[in-house]
Amino acid sequence: MQATLLRHEESGTLTDPDYIAASRVVYDPHVCRVVPWPDEVARTFAIMDEDNTVYRSMNGPTEFHVIGTMKDWAIEDRLHHIAAPTLLISGRFDEATPLVVRPYVENIPGCRWMVFKQSNHMPHIEDVTRSAHILIRQFSWIPVSDQGHRSCLPKRVDCLPLSPDKQL
Repeated sequence: MQATLLRHEESGTLTDPDYIAASRVVYDPHVCRVVPWPDEVARTFAIMDEDNTVYRSMNGPTEFHVIGTMKDWAIEDRLHHIAAPTLLISGRFDEATPLVVRPYVENIPGCRWMVFKQSNHMPHIEDVTRSAHILIRQFSWIPVSDQGHRSCLPKRVDCLPLSPDKQL
């Protein structure tokens, strides 16, 4: 699979059926485990294939080998400036592993992290009901204020685990 990805990336044949099949070996278990992909997921990838100017500039031809402007970009040293209530979600089978997500959790003040145990990168697609429930529980109580009022997320929400060790 790796050889197929590299061969087509080097030759620029990213729409070749062999390249697409090799990509799906990674995408299916780590990006979207719903087969066939729901319309909204398939449509998103199709739109990116139609005009991938921004994606290719920032990332490179694919996410497998980042060579674009994001290659050396980092934000971890500025995360502590985020003052908004923040919820990070990921899945147990996510391409964004706990190693990748942890710096954001540790550096965004008051950040909450939910790991869906039956999902990968798209829990909002794979578990729509639970995702909606979590968003409502996390954010519906936050007061809207134009006076600079800053709310904190609740210290405890009984139905929501807060670490990858306690998964949904």
